[in-house]
Formats: sequence, C-alpha cells, structure tokens
Amino acid sequence: MDWRERIVTTPGVVGGRPRIKGTRLAVSLILEFMSAGSSEAEILEGYPQLSADDVRACLRYASESLEPPVTSEIDAWIREVPYETTPD
Repeated sequence: MDWRERIVTTPGVVGGRPRIKGTRLAVSLILEFMSAGSSEAEILEGYPQLSADDVRACLRYASESLEPPVTSEIDAWIREVPYETTPD
C-alpha cells in the first residue's frame, strides 16, 4: 500500500498538516492515539469512516517521514565506493 494514496496536505485544512484523505483527521491525531495505547480496532470503532488501510497509511507516512529508507543510503554508498577487482 502506498500511503500517498491516503495521506494528503491541503493549505488551510487542519493547518496544512498531513491528514487522511477525505477527512479532517490529522495523521498526528491517529499517531497520538496509537502512542497512548489505542489499538487499530479501537481507532476504527471511534472513527467508523476510516479503514484499516487509513490507519496503516498513517504509520507508514510517519515511518518514511522520520528517515529515508536504509536501502537508499546503502545504494548511495555503493555508488560512491570504487569497485575493485582482483586478478584471477
């Protein structure tokens, strides 16, 4: 699942913060619930307009926003390091 299909930003809507598409629910709100111990099921019960994929998109967004994927750092390092071969 690509979080970009579910998480949007719109100037003037919830202060331009990332939110779940089609709602005024900020990603940060969902993350606060989860960090306070709410389960996905509890969030969905409290916000029936959301889907499990919406909640997971919030987590994926947060994960990718904190740090770029490690693989991109490794790929960049590999491109910078000269490849040496040894004769057979």
